[in-house]
Amino acid sequence: LPVLISLAKDIIPEVRGAAISVLAQFDEPEVQQVIIEALDYKEASVRAQAVYALSKRLSENTKMMDLIVNFLNKEKDDNARLAALNSLRGITTPSVKKMVVDYLKHSDPRMRQLAAISLDAYSDDKDIIKQIAPLLNDSAPLVSSMAAIILSKHIDHFPRLTDRISRLLREGDIATQQGILSGLGQANSLRTIDIIKPYLEAKNPLIIRQAAVLSLGQIDKPEVVPLLTPMLQDGNWGVRQAAATSLGMLGKQGSLLPLRGLLQDKNSFVRQAAAEAFVNVAGGSTIELSPLLTDETWRVKLTAAQILGSNVASQPKLVEPFIKLAKDDPHILVRSAATLGLAGVNHPEAIRVIQKNMQRPDWVLRQSA
Repeated sequence: LPVLISLAKDIIPEVRGAAISVLAQFDEPEVQQVIIEALDYKEASVRAQAVYALSKRLSENTKMMDLIVNFLNKEKDDNARLAALNSLRGITTPSVKKMVVDYLKHSDPRMRQLAAISLDAYSDDKDIIKQIAPLLNDSAPLVSSMAAIILSKHIDHFPRLTDRISRLLREGDIATQQGILSGLGQANSLRTIDIIKPYLEAKNPLIIRQAAVLSLGQIDKPEVVPLLTPMLQDGNWGVRQAAATSLGMLGKQGSLLPLRGLLQDKNSFVRQAAAEAFVNVAGGSTIELSPLLTDETWRVKLTAAQILGSNVASQPKLVEPFIKLAKDDPHILVRSAATLGLAGVNHPEAIRVIQKNMQRPDWVLRQSA
């Protein structure tokens, strides 16, 4: 610690900044004082690093919060001010809220964008949403795109925003489209289903089709399952995987039959997603996943063993497959999960396998045993 404190006062700014970054993890009073003093250092990059270091203490320290607010009011360097504004994210006091709102009109688009992100913490405040709304027409794409991502989850309460957000969704880059689609899903509204539907057919890039499918998985409406079911037959495995995940998120009983088909999908990631989804669907029986214990891919076997592990003691036909996995599977994580699943099984061979695994060199296996 003394060495780090010394380096935090080094004449080379890069060394000083790096030391302050490391010191952020220490709570000693002398460390805090060194970081506070760095707020007045002549090099802006060091001041910015000091702000980041102090931000870790803001949630429980009003004095630190006031210090950052005062720094933000007097600082001239834009990057240091960005660091200060970013450190206030999640702080919901009235004074901070008012200051951040003022930055929505700042000349630097990075400040406007960051202010909008910070105000997302007040998502239940309709007045704040109204303050962010004008940014949908901001001249800087990074600002308008972020505003659309933030406001998309409020579209049901502010339907007048629909046209502008839909346009930014059409014209945005991939990251913007993914963000807006995710927000539309969080809105959990029939209105957003109609906006999302066209993107289920997006051909380029495929990742947008996946994002649309995952977005629908957040909307708990009966109209969603019929839209997702055809996606289980999509030619792209990533889309099928996303569809399985979404059906699992919804947990509707009508999803069982199509998910059963995906348990034999040619792609292992899809099989794994289908198994994980299957256990969340009403009416599904985990015992149907037992064939996956002999899957050719270790990840699928591991998922099946983890899901079925709690049923081994009550399902005699699972005992032999679990003994085999715990004894012979080449992947240590599969053997470990299978060993754990044998807990409480009163079977001589199961007990022998557990005892033997307690002597294995792999600590993961010993831990499970």
